[in-house]
Parts: sequence; structure tokens; C-alpha cells
Amino acid sequence: MPSEMKTPGGLAFDVVLKEADAEAAKKRPTSPPSSKGTPKTLDVIKSKLEAAEERRKSLETTRLEKIHQHNQDELKKKQEKVQVINKTFAEQAEEELKKKLTKAEENKKLLDKQEEEKAKAMKEHLQKVRERKKEIGANGDSPTEETKE
Repeated sequence: MPSEMKTPGGLAFDVVLKEADAEAAKKRPTSPPSSKGTPKTLDVIKSKLEAAEERRKSLETTRLEKIHQHNQDELKKKQEKVQVINKTFAEQAEEELKKKLTKAEENKKLLDKQEEEKAKAMKEHLQKVRERKKEIGANGDSPTEETKE
């Protein structure tokens, strides 16, 4: 028994191959049986509320423990990072200090060497002056006469 319907694009037909079965419609899955037939007492309601409250508390405790553990892990990571940074800083500072000390030591040796050379040059000059003075004293000449000529 096709039925006709007019649509803006033309005609549409509904073809029914088999009539609907009344028993099949009744066999739909139903929701679980409710306990509307058994009256709920105040004790049953209170026990269910208490159980629900316990579940909530348990979930909250679990969440808080996870958060606390996460915070502890983050803190540990940050502390390790700070330790690494401090260690590298200390190593760099120690290396720079060693460089400065070696540089200062080299400068000190250089200054000592320069002072020794200066002292040696002064001793040589003093020795030359003394020798000239002895020569002048042995000859009887005055140093002023030589400079006048």
C-alpha cells in the first residue's frame, strides 16, 4: 500500500513491505526494575547518603594526594635544577679564581724579574762609577778638569 506525498521536487512514495508487529513494539528493552514497590525507610536513605559522602571524601582525599605528590615532584625537580646551577656557578667561579691567581703569580714573577734586572743594572752602574772614581783618584786628576776640556 504505497502512499503518495507531494513534495516541491515531485512525488514521493512510502512503500510498506510488512505491517508493524504489535508484539515487537512491546519487546523494547526496559530500564532496570525500580524499587518503587518497596518503601524506603529513613535508615536506608541515611545509609546511602553516608556511603555517598564516604565516596566523595575518598575521591577528594585521592585528588589531594595526587596534587600533593605532583607538587612534591615539581619541588624536587626545581631543587635539583637549582643545585645543578649552583654547582656550575661554583665551578666557573673556582676556575676564574684559579685563572686570576695564576695571572697574579705570573705578574708577580715578572715584576720581581724586572726589579732584579733594575737592581743589577744599578749595581753595574755603581761599579762603573766606583772604578772611574778610583781611576781619577789614582791619576790625581780632578773630574772637573776633564769636563772643562
